[in-house]
Amino acid sequence: MTLNDFFTAVAGISGLLFIVGSMLATGLSLTTAQILQPLKNASLVILALLANFVLVPLLAYGIARLIPLDESLKIGLIVLATVAGAPFLVKEVQAAQGDLPVGVGLMNPDWKDLYENITQ
Repeated sequence: MTLNDFFTAVAGISGLLFIVGSMLATGLSLTTAQILQPLKNASLVILALLANFVLVPLLAYGIARLIPLDESLKIGLIVLATVAGAPFLVKEVQAAQGDLPVGVGLMNPDWKDLYENITQ
């Protein structure tokens, strides 16, 4: 194993531990009602969906067209932009001292199923 392989493995494990730890710490500090409450605001949900699935991917596409990048980098940029609710979103909301239940709620793209499963 080379030093590069070692650091690649350490980075992968560290990233996974950060994501899992953040999700557990945040998820266990909120009640289900706190997570679902912001989702009852239809205008918030619609704006979040438009921003996550329309605005950000269009912005990434525009950047990919504007800046001369290799094809693989363009594809990576667009794919990354279409991944709404990235796992680090919760940490960003915490750092910005924002509404944590909204941040957690926006991370789950299957809100309707989540709500139906919890309220049964």
